[in-house]
Amino acid sequence: NAGIPFETAMSTIHGIKPSGDVITGIEVFERAYAAVGLGWVYAFAKVPFLLNVANNVYDFWAERRMQVTGRGTLAEVLEIRARRMEAEEAGGAAACSLDNREACDAKFD
Repeated sequence: NAGIPFETAMSTIHGIKPSGDVITGIEVFERAYAAVGLGWVYAFAKVPFLLNVANNVYDFWAERRMQVTGRGTLAEVLEIRARRMEAEEAGGAAACSLDNREACDAKFD
């Protein structure tokens, strides 16, 4: 995982190049599509203005994707993960999840 903290990894898409360099945002999609012969899909990313717009749109989506897809907010997911890790470190059950929030003893708005 190239030492990327969970919270950082969950905030936006990351890719790790063979060199070990980490890339984020639209560049990850551009390289992935190019790797499977579909680079033309992200050809617009060669134009700096369009790449900037695409990165801004992706960042907007990345902030909201968890909630939009029914998994709670990113803050909730991170809180539940922290509670689960605390419970596991204390030798407790790992029942804490988005489906079983009561086991987390977490407060959600």
